[in-house]
Amino acid sequence: MQAAELKPCLVDGATVLRNDPGARTGIVFIDGSIPGVSPYCGGAHVWGKALAPFAGEGGVAVIDSLSALGSGDGAACKTLDGAKDRFLSILRALGLRRCHVVAHDVAGLAALLMACEAADLIAGVTVVSGGVACPTRDEEENLALAHPYAPRTHRSAQKWALERISYSHQHIDAKLLDACEAAARSAAWLDAPIQGEARSRWQGSVGRAKARLYQAARTTGVPVPVQLVWGTHDPLSSVEHGLTLFRILAEKQRAAHFHLLNRAGALPFREEAEGFHQAVAAFVDGTGRDDGPV
Repeated sequence: MQAAELKPCLVDGATVLRNDPGARTGIVFIDGSIPGVSPYCGGAHVWGKALAPFAGEGGVAVIDSLSALGSGDGAACKTLDGAKDRFLSILRALGLRRCHVVAHDVAGLAALLMACEAADLIAGVTVVSGGVACPTRDEEENLALAHPYAPRTHRSAQKWALERISYSHQHIDAKLLDACEAAARSAAWLDAPIQGEARSRWQGSVGRAKARLYQAARTTGVPVPVQLVWGTHDPLSSVEHGLTLFRILAEKQRAAHFHLLNRAGALPFREEAEGFHQAVAAFVDGTGRDDGPV
């Protein structure tokens, strides 16, 4: 089936790419780019060519995090719960009956909490490179992003950050850097708080959100099937970290899966797009593409 074109539209004040605005079911992708927090200036463009196979198989919606969290007064990017509530508001505004959520990085933690609140809407969650949701450990500091280029909005700084979180640099092309550079010039990014009290508020909100997730996972369980997709060479979060999170989620949710993509870093959907599609499509089909809760 030929991939349907993803076209931008406004949903609840945020930019969303859709191939079928009338779809009642489908897959919703959320990138993990948080203005002022993420090391690179992301958005929907980060998914790259990974979206094309999904768009050829059914309804697809792609929430642009930069647009979603940077709209209004920017409050949504100040805490994890603010981001979670904003994503969920957009998700409900899409008009879907049921959907699978594929969330990258920070959005993965938000998506797991969203599933706990909206199991009527969310049929399953795939967390991609979701190191932010993993338990914090007492270990050596991760220096992968130490001594970054300045200013962070410069093209060279974007390239440096993307290279540092990747296994291979081949996917970092001019198209990606152009999009990241454009995102870096947006008001959403330039106005985002990145240090001091604002940084402490964000980090504190992440810790509280993780505590709520673990409590839910160990008591009632996350109410929908969950899949974790990790790159074998993710410099930001090791496979062991991912497995620790998986064991917590799988304690009460039997339909929990862990999938490794070989020779991939923190952006496995770019470095191993074919394997990523196979893993996510199989999970969606296995848990019911159009059915109710498993």
